[in-house]
Amino acid sequence: MIRSILIRGDYLFGQKEREMPESADPSGRSLTPEEQIRELTPRQIQVLQLVAQGLSYKQVARALFVTERTVKFHIGEIMDRLHLAHRRDAIALARRAGLIPDEPPE
Repeated sequence: MIRSILIRGDYLFGQKEREMPESADPSGRSLTPEEQIRELTPRQIQVLQLVAQGLSYKQVARALFVTERTVKFHIGEIMDRLHLAHRRDAIALARRAGLIPDEPPE
């Protein structure tokens, strides 16, 4: 919760600062998957694509020449930026945005 407060500023003196749907912009309209994915950095998209292929955090770390802790950090940032609770939801969103094929390669 503290991380959420520091990163997103969700709470102000114990009360939610904003009461906006997770996938809405300030005007109140729903964002498309493509618009939501634009919140991610190129590296975060790369991590998400590798995780969607079924690679473990350790395998992703090796592929990107980073530590497993860095991969976990990127996943946490992805979840925070997209306002999601589960990796599978982030993968589904990326699929809808066209960043990840519907079926993982065999």
